[in-house]
Amino acid sequence: MSNGYPTAGRIPTLAERDVIPADELDDYERTMAFVVKYSAGNSVSDARRYVDGEPYALSYRKAWTNAPRLKATLLDASYALTAYQGKRGWFSPADHEWIDLVLGFDSGYWAFHAGHTANAISAGIRLEAMEAIRDGCEDLLTEDEAFVVRFIRGVRDGEITDDIWSAMSIRLGSVKGTIGFAYFVCVMWTHHRMMWAMGVPAMGATEWGQMVDAYRSGAQDPQAATQDYVWSTLRDSRE
Repeated sequence: MSNGYPTAGRIPTLAERDVIPADELDDYERTMAFVVKYSAGNSVSDARRYVDGEPYALSYRKAWTNAPRLKATLLDASYALTAYQGKRGWFSPADHEWIDLVLGFDSGYWAFHAGHTANAISAGIRLEAMEAIRDGCEDLLTEDEAFVVRFIRGVRDGEITDDIWSAMSIRLGSVKGTIGFAYFVCVMWTHHRMMWAMGVPAMGATEWGQMVDAYRSGAQDPQAATQDYVWSTLRDSRE
């Protein structure tokens, strides 16, 4: 299990606006908007567990200010995917959150977990299912949970078969949605690897377990720590 990762010395610090080329200033402002959103003082950030003394993913957002055009391309990919999330024929909010959980649990680098655990609970993923993945007790997953995890791993590891692809297309109700889900795995894998490469801090197993226990007992409210896009896509899925 993960023992956590402290903030690395290599992590890029916030780039000042005056060093950004003129043709990247719009992208810089988009990136800075996420720095503000993930900073202390934002209600969702404040409701989440801090990681190595900072709000979840804040250092990651700051690091991207040094390459705002590249960050903008990732933002566009994420926006394109979340625009479809929860709609008929596409992946659900829970499917999305499974990606973040599985990538972290499997690699031992739990960089997403301080934020996405609350998102996952609000999206309907069972705490027991998360713990089953953590503990290697995947026989405790439902058939559908196990299939989603298998698909995510298959995309990540290059092990998708015709049968898995066909079954996901039937489950989602469209080939387009299956392409989108596979693409989302790749996008989140890019974020996961970039966080690791830049040296973004990550939770450890003990800290994550304490957070989950607090959510389970009601000592902390996962809904307060859930990002706005989760609520909007859950609403879309009910319409």
